[in-house]
Amino acid sequence: MIYSNNYDRNHKWVFKYLPIFKGFITKIIYNGQCIKLGKNFVTNTIPKIVIDKGCFLFTGNNVLIREHVEIRIHKKSKIINNR
Repeated sequence: MIYSNNYDRNHKWVFKYLPIFKGFITKIIYNGQCIKLGKNFVTNTIPKIVIDKGCFLFTGNNVLIREHVEIRIHKKSKIINNR
C-alpha cells in the first residue's frame, strides 16, 4: 500500500501532541505530596515510579522522559531535577 503525502501531514500531530497528553496523564496518575512534576512535563510513555515512604521526587520545568523509564527512590532520599 502506498501512502500519499496527505497521510503524513494529517498524522504528524500524533508525534507532536501525544507526548504532551501522556505527560498530563502522568501528572494526574502520580499526583501526590511526594511527587511534584514541573511545568511542560513531556513523556513518550508513562514512566514507572516506585517511591518508599518519606521519599520525594521533584522535577523542574521542561523535562522530557523517553521510553521505558523506571524511577526508584528508597531510604528517605530525594531526587531533584532542576535546570
